[in-house]
Amino acid sequence: MNIQFDDWLKSTRQSYQDPTMWDGEVDWCKRCDSEPKYEDTDVCNSCIIELEEMRDNSLCCGDILHVDTNRCTSCYEWSESEFENFCETENFNPKTYKYA
Repeated sequence: MNIQFDDWLKSTRQSYQDPTMWDGEVDWCKRCDSEPKYEDTDVCNSCIIELEEMRDNSLCCGDILHVDTNRCTSCYEWSESEFENFCETENFNPKTYKYA
């Protein structure tokens, strides 16, 4: 095979091997753009799992955040979660998992 074609094939979506078989009707995840969206959201199942894990991480140092008090468990700083910061910067609705 052509080396350029191999590189192109590896850099495109992994869900198909033959570029002529690509289905343009699939709604892809708006966050990673590599998997189909999960039900009625704008993100895939893998990204939902990653976003849920971000709820427990503090923005100050990335350690575990005590969610009830918004206080980092290692440096004791008042902080917000990485998920809250992501929602604000990316204009993401945390209840519907959709971009505004």
